[in-house]
Amino acid sequence: MKRVAGLSFALFALSLTLTPAFAIVIRHDVPDSKYLEFATSVPSPVILFTNRLGSADGMGTWITPDWILTAAHVGEMIKVGDSIGIERELKVEAVTVHADWPDMPVDVALIKVSRATGDAKPVDVCPVTALEGETVVFVGAGDFGDGKTGPVSADGKMRAARNVISSVGEKFVAFIFDSPDSEDAVELEGISGPGDSGGPAYLQTKTGFCVLAVSSGQDTEPTGGLEGRYGVIEYYSRVDVLRDWIMEVTAGSD
Repeated sequence: MKRVAGLSFALFALSLTLTPAFAIVIRHDVPDSKYLEFATSVPSPVILFTNRLGSADGMGTWITPDWILTAAHVGEMIKVGDSIGIERELKVEAVTVHADWPDMPVDVALIKVSRATGDAKPVDVCPVTALEGETVVFVGAGDFGDGKTGPVSADGKMRAARNVISSVGEKFVAFIFDSPDSEDAVELEGISGPGDSGGPAYLQTKTGFCVLAVSSGQDTEPTGGLEGRYGVIEYYSRVDVLRDWIMEVTAGSD
């Protein structure tokens, strides 16, 4: 079982400087076509951008036809009145960043668009607790590469990869990007690299996919400061523990 040995999440919350995470980085020994094909079988997140900044700000997950779940460090860049989306521009009606950000490591925000859209295919927030050893699915589009090169280019295509929860904290789950020669490496292993902050970590259940956590950042200390390389530790902010807050906000009571 993968595990982040000796990591204190209290220490992590106070002292680690994380690199914001963006696109999917894959194994160097597996054809890219397999990751592209895998992405067609799982729910696609939405690519967020603003006219104000003129560039992609991150990723998000439809959790209702008009609410998008993302990371707080992405949500705080998006303002009411901005346009977001790719296939169709949608006006932002509300942005709710969790009150514990950034003083506590709850890197979660919700974005409401002005109207429901047929493009939205909502995914439920996981009602189950994150567990070490569980396999999740990352999905994203943006800069990509492999564990040897790190992120090197972007083509706007959606990719999906798998990884295993290495450690579970009160507010975060962690993943290690293992090299193919590691006994802990899994088929279609991957990690977030540089346009996917706020993107989902999906858990597959008997009833389908649910979103367990959102992409927050990487600890590149194990890789000498190099992002998206084998050995990097990825942190996703848990949303299973925020399910009640998410339901309150999206219902309009917050």
